[in-house]
Amino acid sequence: ATFLVIAGGGGGGGNYGGGGGAGGYYDETTAATFVGGQAYYMEVGGGGAGSNNANGAKGSTSRILLTNSSGAVLYSSNGGGYGGKGVGSNYAAGDGGSGGGGGSGAYNAVTVAGSADNSGYNSSGNNGGYGEGTPYTSTYFYGAGGGGGAGGTGQSNGNWYGGNGGAGVSNSTAGVGSAIYVSIGGGGASASGDNNAGQGGGTQGDAPNANPSSDGRGSSNWASGSVSAQPGTANTGNGGGGSIGAGLAGGSGVIVIKYAGGTQATGGTITADGGFTYHKFTSTGTFTPNA
Repeated sequence: ATFLVIAGGGGGGGNYGGGGGAGGYYDETTAATFVGGQAYYMEVGGGGAGSNNANGAKGSTSRILLTNSSGAVLYSSNGGGYGGKGVGSNYAAGDGGSGGGGGSGAYNAVTVAGSADNSGYNSSGNNGGYGEGTPYTSTYFYGAGGGGGAGGTGQSNGNWYGGNGGAGVSNSTAGVGSAIYVSIGGGGASASGDNNAGQGGGTQGDAPNANPSSDGRGSSNWASGSVSAQPGTANTGNGGGGSIGAGLAGGSGVIVIKYAGGTQATGGTITADGGFTYHKFTSTGTFTPNA
């Protein structure tokens, strides 16, 4: 069988905060062996919570273990890093599967972006972007950085504008035969108009034909209009959007097992498509191949 393990996305930061980093992305395309009659514990990580006037929360790790939650860890992806709080704090964003984005900085200062942390496992992620403070006065704020995605680094702020989240990856296993975007970084909050908040994944939504502002977008507030931050979609590992108020939660993770032919195991939501069988775990459960 082949499999996909995506961790929970990081939550967006509050008070002109940075976007949450995407959950770690582990796509095993070389066949792995699952032994008949052996139970495998599928631990699906939750998305990190967004926060008001504080850093967001890191996403939770997704893992495949032998037998139960105390068994040996076979495969794992790290949760996405949290988006940093903005405005005068210079809080560092969190490290994770992909790093979170830094919040809007203090006067004339640059915030610290989160870094990808995938040590020990074959999952992929990228760093978040940083935010910075204005050089003009401590009563005005620049935008925040976007969280990193599995397919690209989060953008740093563009003066008043929020940075876009890092690109995700289009994956058909995640969509059980239909490609969807997963592990995209959340956008950073903007101190400018409605069109200048950081997009989740830059130009990507939660599906190829989705509105890119619908998933993990940062918020903005200005005379020309405002938009609300958006959370990461459930079971994608997408990072949550940073906000001028309360940051939004990251999307929960997912584990999918795929093999050719008819059903040969139990566990998860079982779907047949295109000559393959998929076992999709959107919450923690047990996968057991037939003996």
